[in-house]
Amino acid sequence: MSLNKKQILELQEIGKLPLEKQKKKLEEFMKKLSPEQIEFLKRQQCLFCGIVDGRIKSKKIYEDESVIGILDINPANQGHALVFPKNHYGKLKEFDISHLFKVVNVLDEKIKEVVKAEGTNVFVAEGEVAGQRFDHVVVHVIPRFRDDGVVFSWEGRKVSEKELDELSKEIKVEKIQEDKVEESEEAEQLDEEFKIP
Repeated sequence: MSLNKKQILELQEIGKLPLEKQKKKLEEFMKKLSPEQIEFLKRQQCLFCGIVDGRIKSKKIYEDESVIGILDINPANQGHALVFPKNHYGKLKEFDISHLFKVVNVLDEKIKEVVKAEGTNVFVAEGEVAGQRFDHVVVHVIPRFRDDGVVFSWEGRKVSEKELDELSKEIKVEKIQEDKVEESEEAEQLDEEFKIP
């Protein structure tokens, strides 16, 4: 459900305000919207939703009902791909990620084959401090080559045994029951479509 003319005019007026006033007025404005209208606004502002909707051009390398894969226009290396859900999700916990990562695995192998990569980095940045630039889950598949200059590094911090013991007790999660899912025809077809000879 899109916005009506009155809401669009109100939003345009908010955009003309100084930043400190915009935030307050925008919060008030958002409270008046239905969940469908909020979702509509998110999709309008999101780069990846724009790609899904066809408003933004891309080089698609995969697409099905729920997932799309494209080549990154500013790649770390040749073949750097972005794989993401078509629906707007900001966090991994908001949806079932199993199909998304099945597609990532298949594309990972196909990309390595095509660009003759020696390995790959597969990563997700969740949250602005982690490098997430848009509020839409995106999985990066980055082909790697020896001495390619792409750096994922950090300096390990010294941590005491006591601190590790305390933290491990706080974080520890009990065994999670693995879902027993039979391979669907769709998954088998996906495997066959991207099968490497």
